Amino acid sequence: MIISELSARSGVSPRLLRYYEEQGLINATRAANGYRHYEESAVINARIVRVMFQMGFSQENVRAVLACAGDQAAEADHVGDCCTDR
Repeated sequence: MIISELSARSGVSPRLLRYYEEQGLINATRAANGYRHYEESAVINARIVRVMFQMGFSQENVRAVLACAGDQAAEADHVGDCCTDR
């Protein structure tokens, strides 16, 4: 999906999505036309990053949580699912 669709689906502005990408918190590939392309998992990851920043987490802590959550975050029905004990 392109950045405008990711923004609409995640509730995160395109400007913040570009910042998250710059900081390595979400990933995008580039299409031949130069547009960013995001995988489906980016919707949940963008939401998680936004919520964690709103809660006051540091960038390092956000990165650590995303690394620990891995695919669990992408498969979660909502942000809280990836933070529960398994």
